[in-house]
Amino acid sequence: MKLILPALTATVLFGPPALARATDRHETQATHAAVQKVDPGFVGHYYLSGVMETGSELLLREDGTFEWFMSYGAVDQVAKGAWAREPDAIVLRTASPSTDKPLFTFRKVEPWSEAAEDEFLRRLQEKAEEQVYARCPFLNAATDVAAAPAIAMDSPGSPPSAEALNADAAKAMNVAIAARATAEKLVVAEFDGTGDKDRAPGRLTAAEAMSVWEAARWDAVDAARKAGLPEPKFAPPALPPACTLPVPRSARDLLESQWTGGLGLRVFDMASGQGARDVRVRLHLADGNEIALVTARRGLALVAEKPSSAVVGVDLGADYAPGRDQTIAISPTASGIIHVTIDSGQINAPPFETLRLLIAGRALLFEAMGRGRYERP
Repeated sequence: MKLILPALTATVLFGPPALARATDRHETQATHAAVQKVDPGFVGHYYLSGVMETGSELLLREDGTFEWFMSYGAVDQVAKGAWAREPDAIVLRTASPSTDKPLFTFRKVEPWSEAAEDEFLRRLQEKAEEQVYARCPFLNAATDVAAAPAIAMDSPGSPPSAEALNADAAKAMNVAIAARATAEKLVVAEFDGTGDKDRAPGRLTAAEAMSVWEAARWDAVDAARKAGLPEPKFAPPALPPACTLPVPRSARDLLESQWTGGLGLRVFDMASGQGARDVRVRLHLADGNEIALVTARRGLALVAEKPSSAVVGVDLGADYAPGRDQTIAISPTASGIIHVTIDSGQINAPPFETLRLLIAGRALLFEAMGRGRYERP
């Protein structure tokens, strides 16, 4: 059987929301008309057994339609269509994707929420951190530089004394403090351009110094634990303001009046129960301005700044749905999350066209998967 990854999961496979089920009515009627022989004795919910690391379910309905799901490793697949009884097999035939209805559908506008604000703050934090690392590449400290100097221990075979462990902890503490001071000096020199461009062989770069500091810090923590001492708390190296990472913020730590976000759009796949990434979004504002966005995590596209006027229309499109770009008019919306669904069944090829399952008593044999058997509880 040819396997195709449609990027779907079984989250709502056997219990889809009413909205999704209503949109499938045309397909269900079309596939039902193609059914030749439905044997009531095989109607039911089947589970696959006999195949390692593979989960699969099959639902055969009385009306001659079926739903099928398989999870194999990181690949999840679903299929719908019609089933029929032949003398020695149950035959599944998938329905051709329908393209006579809109790919995107406007659903509603929800008020801006704490979850939306948290996602907005997370993206701001991520962008700010990227800018800091771009300005200060030495913060990406190398991991393959020389480690901190080895700490002297008692000879092998004899347990170290308390005095030796305390001495080791003190020495490790001093090494870490010195490594931090060196890192601070080299970072400032490299950032402001006063560092030695023709440095002598063996002299650390700022990135190497940062890595040595991290290694020394962990060595000091480890030495303190072995000595039974409290874990040392080191302040991070003092860096130029432009190289200091911003402190993460959370919506729950802010008053609603302090929230920085306020407008976004989410594209949701009803079939998978997940947000749809990489959807191109263009918001049309009442004053004629436009805002271009792309959906990302959770299918969300968020507006970075307050728009100049309310949104009155939305253009939607995706590279994985060529020729299916669409424009949707909405009531003027100045804030909140605009919810749109995508009918992924129109663009995802089914994992098979026809699948024969041989009848073995009450079981159905899945020969494409070796010793696989579909059985009802």
